[in-house]
Amino acid sequence: MKVKKKLQEEVSTVLIDIADLIVNPKNENRYNKDLHTLNLLIDSNISEAYDNINNSLLSDTRFFLDHMDIIKSQRDILENLYSHVSQLSCAPPQAHILSAFIHKIGHTAFEAETVNPLLEELNRLMLSMKNQPLPINRMEFENRAILFLCLTELKQFLINRKYAQMLRDNNFYK
Repeated sequence: MKVKKKLQEEVSTVLIDIADLIVNPKNENRYNKDLHTLNLLIDSNISEAYDNINNSLLSDTRFFLDHMDIIKSQRDILENLYSHVSQLSCAPPQAHILSAFIHKIGHTAFEAETVNPLLEELNRLMLSMKNQPLPINRMEFENRAILFLCLTELKQFLINRKYAQMLRDNNFYK
């Protein structure tokens, strides 16, 4: 459980790095260092699971490896988010809303009951963005399009988180 908590903390740290970059696109941030730490944790934990496969129940190992696949998928989504965010040339008003939402995700515990309200809030944000006045110039259009792409990546991130919790609940609460 300690390993899982450390992985979750590092995923949250990377999320917060991305949120900070959205509102300060020109500022240097710790994303690369924190992503590197996350990658090292993933690799070492997978390696350790394979090393210990003979010393543990097969179902425990299978659960752990399935959970690591979800963490790797979340890492890939974080990399996509960073790729999108690093293309921002300015922070339109919607950027501050998105950054605050990502901070909220990063500071929310990885529990099953927290995902559905976050998904509902995300859907409201997407609807709100769709209903806002159209951009007035090309730069605003491009930046808002990037932010909307970020929302779609976040939706997949939250769906993955929900799946991870269902996997955990099914494994530990049989």
